[in-house]
Amino acid sequence: MTSILQSKNLKTRILLGYGVPIGVLVLFGIVSGVAVKQLNDTAADLERANSVVDNVRDSVIHTSRLIRSVRGAGLFPKEEHYRDSYNTGVERLEETIAKMQGGELIRDPQQKESWNKLVKEIEERKAESDQVMALIKSGQAAKAIPLIGAIEMGSFDKTKDAMLKRQDEIISNLVAKEHFWSNLTYALIIIGLFGGTAVSLVLGNMIAGSIAKDVKMAVAEVSAASNEIAATMEQQERTASLQAASVSETTTTMDELGASSQQSQEQAEAAAQAAQEVLVLADQGNNSVEETVASMIDLKNKVAAIADQIVRLSEQTNQIGNISEVVSDLS
Repeated sequence: MTSILQSKNLKTRILLGYGVPIGVLVLFGIVSGVAVKQLNDTAADLERANSVVDNVRDSVIHTSRLIRSVRGAGLFPKEEHYRDSYNTGVERLEETIAKMQGGELIRDPQQKESWNKLVKEIEERKAESDQVMALIKSGQAAKAIPLIGAIEMGSFDKTKDAMLKRQDEIISNLVAKEHFWSNLTYALIIIGLFGGTAVSLVLGNMIAGSIAKDVKMAVAEVSAASNEIAATMEQQERTASLQAASVSETTTTMDELGASSQQSQEQAEAAAQAAQEVLVLADQGNNSVEETVASMIDLKNKVAAIADQIVRLSEQTNQIGNISEVVSDLS
């Protein structure tokens, strides 16, 4: 019975049956979590890279707007909407540059260098455009025309194209990285689900077989123990029957002893009553003896008086003396 089910080993195996699949699932979950984090980080990097492209293109668009506004204002100095368009372009260009200046969007060192170069080109173009617009506002449009022709966009476009090309490469790498982590995440999820299920089934089958074996052994031990207990109970029933018979005999004997005791008690009471009667008779005998002794003493006194009178009759006196001795002995 000491080995029934082996509770500690059984508990360990049950915990193992739950723990290993859970551990496998947790491991896949951790790896999947890392993959998902990498995927999210890559997606965030890709979003930043696209934002860089958008801001660069916006910078190009707003810079081109400045140049177009300057050229339109040079050709049509009296048209106010060119000046308004120029001012709007300046505001939006400053907003775009401010977005990029924080350093959060561009992380590639080469791109940072290209952006700084592009900003320098934008500032130079803006300075040239401000000079032209100042001349136009002061009514010196004729002087502004040569300056407009001198505004050169070749180096600006070259820097912009190099930056966009490099950013396209970064985006391509990020897209490939995102695809890799996305495929890895899906693969880990599928492997985790099916692999974890397979491992759980295999381990569950192994542990269930081991537990079933122990249970069968325990059932066999319990059956043997039950048979032993049944035999012991049968023996105890026989012993109880014998004890019941003995108790019955003892009860009969006790009843007989009770009857004998009652009879002995009655005999004892009769003996006591007889003894009481003997005692009464003995008292009466003592009284009779005392009376006899008193009579003998009186007789002795009388004999003595007679002896004094018949001194002279010695033979008779001796006989009387012998008689007196006999009487004394009797008293």
